[in-house]
Amino acid sequence: MSSRRWFVWAGIGVAALAVPCGAGAALSYLSFRPDPAALPPATVADDPSLPFIELEGRRMHGESFGDPDGRVVIVLHGGPGGDYRNLLVLKALADDGYLVVFYDQMGSGLSPRDDAERATFDGMLAELDAVVDHYGKGRSVALVGHSWGGMLTAYYLARHPEKVARAVMAEPGVLTTEEYQEFLGAMSPSMSGEMVSYMARTWFESLHVTGPDEYAARDYLVQQVMKAPMPGNAMNRYWCGGVAPEAAYESWRVGAAAMQAVQAGSRQEDGSFAMPPLEVGYPGEVLLIASSCNTMIGVQRQTAHLEHFPNARLVVIEDAGHLMFTDQPEASLATLREYLAQWPD
Repeated sequence: MSSRRWFVWAGIGVAALAVPCGAGAALSYLSFRPDPAALPPATVADDPSLPFIELEGRRMHGESFGDPDGRVVIVLHGGPGGDYRNLLVLKALADDGYLVVFYDQMGSGLSPRDDAERATFDGMLAELDAVVDHYGKGRSVALVGHSWGGMLTAYYLARHPEKVARAVMAEPGVLTTEEYQEFLGAMSPSMSGEMVSYMARTWFESLHVTGPDEYAARDYLVQQVMKAPMPGNAMNRYWCGGVAPEAAYESWRVGAAAMQAVQAGSRQEDGSFAMPPLEVGYPGEVLLIASSCNTMIGVQRQTAHLEHFPNARLVVIEDAGHLMFTDQPEASLATLREYLAQWPD
């Protein structure tokens, strides 16, 4: 699970209240305009030129590369609410004869927002199952899940082990309630004056975002706050040297409503948050990948995750942060190719 988290909304509220009062100050802040290059693009609901997949009467942003008759590799992006843009390096697997499938999960990326509120954990797993059935055509597939996508992979293995031939999880964030609670605490931002000012400015910029749909302003707000270039941004722990690589922010569009739906679905009656029980009986070998630089959910966290799977191993990508596939593409692709080549008959 990445920085697409509920604390952003609380931080924005604090930031907005911290803005100096007075008509002059208000006019000054209201004059802030978003960078046109950062405005949220249209989804497949409004832009017919985008590649899409249509399943069960729903259209989602997605595409595939490679041999339509080849073994199927489905790539699951991070978030919740992210997109697959910074994972497109994995389409190189198509050169090995695989059909490599990418899609933006419901309410995320360039997929429509009309069903974003249904983007719960169960909803996204049901969507993944539809993608597996559509492309697998009765054959088992490989799943390559990054971050939040790795969490989806783990739970899908628990529910549909017979449909998965190979399973890769690249730094899944949390798999237990204990880890979830720890993660929530670690991700809470340090609300310095600089951070408050940045959040406040971003909030006022979002007031000028009027389209292409009713979700655009909220998506813009969250996407820009995620980029906060401050020491208090907990995401700094994900990267080598504490500095996010350019690829970290190469996303088409964040899905804020999908993030909130996943968060709301994990809230308990007492207000706490919990993960569903995870019992994986999958007999095949599972590959966990960690990056050497990530001190938040890197080697230590992924080593602990090995115990959830009867047959699993961990590979560490050196000199890489959370986006190991773009930080070290050659090493990451070599690891995937070696694992996928052992596809069971």
